[in-house]
Amino acid sequence: MDTYTFNETNRCLHVRELDNLAPSDKRSYDSIINLILFLKRYHQACRNSDVRCFYDEQLYMCLCDFKHRSALCYKYDFQYDQCEFCLNGGLCIYRNKLKNRFNYVCQCQQCSYGSLCQYRIAQFGYSLWKLY
Repeated sequence: MDTYTFNETNRCLHVRELDNLAPSDKRSYDSIINLILFLKRYHQACRNSDVRCFYDEQLYMCLCDFKHRSALCYKYDFQYDQCEFCLNGGLCIYRNKLKNRFNYVCQCQQCSYGSLCQYRIAQFGYSLWKLY
């Protein structure tokens, strides 16, 4: 079994970052025929040697099989590893949901910090009105 390490330069791409693969609107996923047509196009992405994997916004995560120059696509639950514990609009991501439901990390928005994004820098503003 081959292993591969991903980083920012070789990350999995969204289908909109690849040429002519993404549906023009989300209604394209409503029809099974339209969905099959888009999935057939997904093999084109794997003909580019730089693409290791890619995903769409609705259903699929795809890995490229370079031996056969084809895409191996799997249904993926994009909400599975997200949780609701962070505050101030922070993104909550499970580290290992199966072992411990409370093993998560919060990715805070700008101007927020803390383990739960519970602190906001914007709350500590200054006003010149108090000087008069």
